[in-house]
Amino acid sequence: MKVRHQIADAEGYLLITTGGRWGRQNALHLIDIVAAECRKRGHARALIDGTELKGRVPDFDRYVFGAHVAAVCEGIRLAAVIREEYINKFAENVAVN
Repeated sequence: MKVRHQIADAEGYLLITTGGRWGRQNALHLIDIVAAECRKRGHARALIDGTELKGRVPDFDRYVFGAHVAAVCEGIRLAAVIREEYINKFAENVAVN
């Protein structure tokens, strides 16, 4: 299943809606897109709606994802909404640390 993204300007932030099957490379590419679009459109905040993403995320991928967010999204406040059963806050803790 291919991953798809929709990007829109919302009031004061960038809204990215994504869906499909989770994959490390897809997630890293999505973060690159978020950072580039925020800078291009002048947004300091972004919201990713990932409620349509499918598949469990290995902890190593969560680590890589969090580290990549910290590296490329400096100065951007990023929030993500995903299915509750996929949440463990590991990527968030890596990004913050």
